[in-house]
Amino acid sequence: MDISQVELIILAALGATFTWGTTAFLSLDCTFFVPFIASWILGAVLGDYKTGLIVGATIQTINMAPVMVGGMTAMDIWGATAICVPLVIRGGMDLSTALTIAAPIAVLYNILGTLVGVVWLDGVGVGIVDKLCHKGDWKH
Repeated sequence: MDISQVELIILAALGATFTWGTTAFLSLDCTFFVPFIASWILGAVLGDYKTGLIVGATIQTINMAPVMVGGMTAMDIWGATAICVPLVIRGGMDLSTALTIAAPIAVLYNILGTLVGVVWLDGVGVGIVDKLCHKGDWKH
């Protein structure tokens, strides 16, 4: 797979935007988080927006059935989109193979996101806030 350094930096910036943009900070959840839009942007960066759009539309079908109730999330299809679009466009992967690996990637990405959130927020974040409270530093 041949991705230039500039494309890699742009893809990383888009990944950070889509990952952090789906939080309450940027509220991009309804518009840009869907694979259909995200893959089109990734495809444009990689030079083949049509294929990116086709991959995104295919991955979008994964998220048509799950219903998320309460605090549960079925899968994080942004992770599948971010990995499968470059594999299809630059890696030469077949679209059916990309769809086959997209669902497990989405589930693993969701598990990883939950683990990072629990470790960071509950493990590290609480400790930092506790130390600041004990010092009386209310500005941070």
